[in-house]
Amino acid sequence: MTLFLLLNLFACGERVDDSNTSDATPECTEDVQCSEASICGDDDNCVVGDRDNDIQSATTVFKTTDPEDSPSAEGIIQTRGDVDYYAFEALEPQWVRIQTVSELPEELDTVVAVLDASGGVHAWVDDFATGSINNYDSVLHAYLPTAGTWYITVQDRGTWFDLDDEAFATDLYYQLSILDFSNTTTETDAADNPSADVDITSGGSIYTVGVNLEAPGDVDYITVQLPYGDAPIEVYGMTELPGSDARIRVTLADSDGTLLTDKRNLGEEGPAAYFGAQEGTYTLAATDAFDGGGANHWFPLYVRTRAEGDHYTLEIEPNDADNVQAPPIDELTTNGGSAYNRVWMQGAFGETGDEDWYEMPAVTGDRLTVRCDGSIFGSTGDMQLELMDGSGAVVATATDGNDAMPDLENFGPIAADDTYTVRLFNENDAAFGASSFYRCIWFATTFEIAAN
Repeated sequence: MTLFLLLNLFACGERVDDSNTSDATPECTEDVQCSEASICGDDDNCVVGDRDNDIQSATTVFKTTDPEDSPSAEGIIQTRGDVDYYAFEALEPQWVRIQTVSELPEELDTVVAVLDASGGVHAWVDDFATGSINNYDSVLHAYLPTAGTWYITVQDRGTWFDLDDEAFATDLYYQLSILDFSNTTTETDAADNPSADVDITSGGSIYTVGVNLEAPGDVDYITVQLPYGDAPIEVYGMTELPGSDARIRVTLADSDGTLLTDKRNLGEEGPAAYFGAQEGTYTLAATDAFDGGGANHWFPLYVRTRAEGDHYTLEIEPNDADNVQAPPIDELTTNGGSAYNRVWMQGAFGETGDEDWYEMPAVTGDRLTVRCDGSIFGSTGDMQLELMDGSGAVVATATDGNDAMPDLENFGPIAADDTYTVRLFNENDAAFGASSFYRCIWFATTFEIAAN
């Protein structure tokens, strides 16, 4: 069948076609007598459907080096609940990249899964580890730790997630391709001799590295080359990886060995990030959070940078009780016409005992909300927050927020115009340095903000 060139965008949708009637060749004795979206049914009539609906009838597929013109397989999601099974023979343990492209991406949104010989889910992905991705529907990087037969399934996301809306029709074609994937860590490597490299050349690209932790306590090292200044380095992992026992921990250090971020449970609990990195060479270290290792301790990492904009105001030292910083204020209006003010703050507790102080004016009737994050990205700080009025009296302390960084919710309403000060500081013997970073957003509103 003739399919299509790679598309730029895709989205999820529903297409309803419940037909299971005979096609233009109603009588048959074998499938070849029916149209490509049909098979020869039990009553010797052609009916809409296919044969590859379970492991036993899986279609054998092979790797390709030309997915656009010669994919590993082409299929159709033509009936409600349709799941297409493919069998792939691994001659040795290996990494693979498995991808799909939908001809009608606005209607068919595939989920790709890899199953082991017993039918257990080894790895799966809806779109991509970081969300939607241009040109493809699903992209999955997976390590197959043993030689033998592995199974690949393709289905609509509505079927995978058991949703009310399922896409299916006789024209919902897709291409499936299995490719070699070679940008992986190898032994032996060390902090001064990384075995994999990420050379970032575009802020719009995502760079993938496969990691195998071959023994307990193993640490694998990856070089990251950043060509930009004042840019974030972000590292993502898979949120669910059934075939791996690893609980991912990554650290990022600069060329001097200074720790910048230390993120545990990557993927499950969000990405690692370091903001405002400068052009240069960085070392990404990947290990198991519990020092595990072995054949089932594998995971892909996804590294990127991006254009962030300049809305965060960086702290300027000295930034203490005698040198309170007054960041610029965004004066905004909600869709409903209510005016409010917003401040973005970013800093780090760089030196032992460092504290950071910020101020913002508030008017009668304002409610003050301060939300901070850092540990969700791998900050090693244990930040605390105090709110002081114009007299210097502490009027509120923040509780931990969603990521264990303090959030202050809807303090007020303010009884009189005043200038309020936020004091940020480390507690509980937390480490100081570049990795003790934070980001906060301060709101002054006349309305209550929904709690985080």
